[in-house]
Amino acid sequence: MWDLDDCREIRTLEGHTAAVTSVGVSVDGQWIASGSEDKTLKIWELTTGRSKTISAHEGAVTAVAFVPGHSAIVSGGGDRTIRLWNTDSEVPLSTLTLDSPVRSCAVGPGLTVMAGDASGGVHFLRIDGLDRN
Repeated sequence: MWDLDDCREIRTLEGHTAAVTSVGVSVDGQWIASGSEDKTLKIWELTTGRSKTISAHEGAVTAVAFVPGHSAIVSGGGDRTIRLWNTDSEVPLSTLTLDSPVRSCAVGPGLTVMAGDASGGVHFLRIDGLDRN
């Protein structure tokens, strides 16, 4: 984290045991999610630097995105899966397996997950049945 007025670093979030491959921030700016080659997803509270670690994928976690208005995160992995997580649980709410490793993901309007894969495909998925915060 950087203080833009002073151009100095305020905090570095450390805890993954391998390269960090993806980062996402919650709409309210209070939480960060990070994915790593160590196969974990970390959810960080920005004000304290505390984190929760989820063993998220069988391969590197290559993509993370918060679901706006919900206590949920979408992750994508080298194991070809897209997973939906409740931020309070270490068990995925849903898992979808693709034909290729996931390289990126985002959550757009109408709870639509967009995921790019290693074969050049872009997938659109709708999240249904998710409770609001």
